[in-house]
Amino acid sequence: MMSIRLASATALCALLGACIIVPIPIPAEVAKDVPFAVTLPAGGTAATAKATPLPAATCPRPARTAALQQAVIAEVNALRASRGLGALRASDRLAAIAQNQACDNATRQIVSHTGSDGRGLTGRATAGGYRWLAVAENVGLGPYGDAKGMVGLWKASPGHLRNMLNPRVTEAGLGLADHGGEPAWVLDLGRPR
Repeated sequence: MMSIRLASATALCALLGACIIVPIPIPAEVAKDVPFAVTLPAGGTAATAKATPLPAATCPRPARTAALQQAVIAEVNALRASRGLGALRASDRLAAIAQNQACDNATRQIVSHTGSDGRGLTGRATAGGYRWLAVAENVGLGPYGDAKGMVGLWKASPGHLRNMLNPRVTEAGLGLADHGGEPAWVLDLGRPR
């Protein structure tokens, strides 16, 4: 029992300790009412840059990831519905981008929004061919139990909660990697152009 509590506490500390708010571009007329938003200038940014393929994840996507993604999105959608927000749909492209980051985090045994190649979420999303208007990312490392446990940890983190409740995102993809050590999990959320 003590080891379960210690593992849960360790996972929560790792999650909260690495929590950052990912800039989510929102038009200026909306951003003035959204304290965690940044505006996306018209005419192009990294979101319109030419896509270059991301390297394939170096660790396999566990078979349970597809079912877990469905369950995580259902949990996030229940949370969003409780706040009057629209439901997210699954995105294969966001799932591939999330999988690469989960693999990278699992390999390095860290919780990070920056890949080992130095790219942040916006760079990884663009490189992965996701033409975005808004993107956000939730990350975690360690035992999570199930979708309810994973989303519960993110709900306890103000930045990750804001990402899940962002009214601008419309789709999501989950990455999960077991590459020795603790499993890493990444939920990428976005709104395509």
